[in-house]
Amino acid sequence: MQRLVVDNLEHLRRWLPWALHEPEGAEKKLDRIRAGRREFESGTDLRYGVFERESGRMLGACGLHDRGEEPGVREIGYWIDVGFVNRGLATELSAALTRMGFECEAASRIEIHCDPRNAASAAVPRKLGYRLRETRPNHRPGVDGELRTGLIWEILPDELAHSAAGRVAVHYGFDPLGTER
Repeated sequence: MQRLVVDNLEHLRRWLPWALHEPEGAEKKLDRIRAGRREFESGTDLRYGVFERESGRMLGACGLHDRGEEPGVREIGYWIDVGFVNRGLATELSAALTRMGFECEAASRIEIHCDPRNAASAAVPRKLGYRLRETRPNHRPGVDGELRTGLIWEILPDELAHSAAGRVAVHYGFDPLGTER
């Protein structure tokens, strides 16, 4: 993961404030992974690696996050290795996370937030049948530390069946912790 982040720093730093603190040392990265596991176990932050099926090579990360703004609302986040963008990976994993959020996590709404200048990221919710709920000024800090406008896309449980996200086949298995998802 550390190598993938370092290889993608220029790409990630354009959109993700956490990337400004990279590269971080191995001990700090391990602490972050351990904290992520605790959050996963508690169900508040479900983070996953994205891997190439054939080789097992890590291609990015994604998650279904509880940001605490409203009970039952989950936010999907994702990033993909710059060499693999525009191949439908973020769309495919976001569709799976959408289904999982409603079918396994009983979410009342799922959102995808992105910077309006990130056209590739904004295309993902549009393709999946999310609708733009809000363009929010001063939404979140950008990589420069200044508050940026954010696009907030949403989908509700009763909209899933009629969306592209609802038509994606998802096969639930077991997570690494051994609990059914």
